[in-house]
Amino acid sequence: MNKKCLAVGIILLFFLPVNVSSATQRTSDSHHVTPIDRFSLYGVVDVTWDVHQNDEPLDPMGTPRIVTLNVSSRVYKDLLGQVMLWYCTFIHQTMTVTIEVTEKPDFCTINLSTSQLSFPVKEVSTVEHMTLTIAANKYAPADPFAVEMKFSIGDVVGPLGFLTLVKGFDFTLMMSFNVGYRPQIVVTPESTYLETTPGTTVIDPINVTNLGNHITRIVVDFIEVPQNWTVTISPVQIELLVNQSYIMNLSITPPLDFYGNETINVSFTPQKYPYQPGCEGPPTYINITVNVRP
Repeated sequence: MNKKCLAVGIILLFFLPVNVSSATQRTSDSHHVTPIDRFSLYGVVDVTWDVHQNDEPLDPMGTPRIVTLNVSSRVYKDLLGQVMLWYCTFIHQTMTVTIEVTEKPDFCTINLSTSQLSFPVKEVSTVEHMTLTIAANKYAPADPFAVEMKFSIGDVVGPLGFLTLVKGFDFTLMMSFNVGYRPQIVVTPESTYLETTPGTTVIDPINVTNLGNHITRIVVDFIEVPQNWTVTISPVQIELLVNQSYIMNLSITPPLDFYGNETINVSFTPQKYPYQPGCEGPPTYINITVNVRP
């Protein structure tokens, strides 16, 4: 059985009472610190989450994704730092982490299950869980984007406010997400009824508009072209930017010996460009009736 893949978002060291901090992305919880102050406690906060929750694209139609953040905390001590640890343990001292979303795209909504987490000041690691719920609307482009979160550790002072037990500071966590491809095109022929004579080519301009959330390639296919008829389109395929329109000219030539009505069926299939397997939408069909008169 495969081990659960965890991506460590932020590992921060904060020194008590020395105000020194660092932020590093890591792949595991294990790490070491080198004491720089003999009378200090060294606190560690680790934030991890399942990396697959970020790799899987978000539904651009608004289905929410819940990401569980595993936040753990513990402290290191060195020599006289033990005295401070005894004191913090005796009074059940805690440190509070405040979490907020500071930057996100307008096309997504984010909710946090909590805005604060509290941890005891102790050597044994304590784990708290919180969730981030994120959803992208239909206007979200099918591209990667980042969410910025701010973690703030407030100052913790001792009796009468004379001694700072924990020196507060802020740090930033960046999480990356992807949005899935939402194919949507509108195909509008100038006319669905054409008139011509045997062997005479008739052209029907067809307007194609990309209303999806990414550059889209339009792939055209002719469905069961009648025998001895010539049906072409120019250009053969196109790539459209979001909200871009383009005219494709459908050319139809009946055989020299045909009179009456015939129906030409054409499909237009949107594909993400550059192409990625599975990133295409259902085809849009148009039916053109051609009346061939003497």
